[in-house]
Amino acid sequence: MKQQGARTLPAKEAKKTIIERICAGWSLRKICKAPGMPDRATVHRWLLSDTDFCDQYARAREIQAEEIFDEILEISDDSSRDYITGDDGKKRINREAIDRAKLKIDARKWILSRMQPKKYGNRMEIDQPTQDYVVNVITAPEPK
Repeated sequence: MKQQGARTLPAKEAKKTIIERICAGWSLRKICKAPGMPDRATVHRWLLSDTDFCDQYARAREIQAEEIFDEILEISDDSSRDYITGDDGKKRINREAIDRAKLKIDARKWILSRMQPKKYGNRMEIDQPTQDYVVNVITAPEPK
């Protein structure tokens, strides 16, 4: 928790730091808890009143999604904790580590599907004109 009355960075510097950290994958909650950073309410006010900052923030969130995507790949490729050596010296599957990795991946997939549903969402949309087909079926002559 931040100390009350603690000095915050000047707005211009704080905005720059926020954008950099969002791009690096930090959450806004984590950023605002860091020393010298403004609280979330201040950031939200800036987003409503400063169009340049709002545009930069939106782009940073897009970059953050790519960062999260990369994290998913890293987590899934990391097998360093998949096995543990028991007291008897035998290697065993570390179910706890594997389950934790699955949880991390699933959480990030869910976040991505909400951040950029068109790119990472589960729904598949077929971009096919159906109106012409329906009209042709309806106006097709009846068989004799």
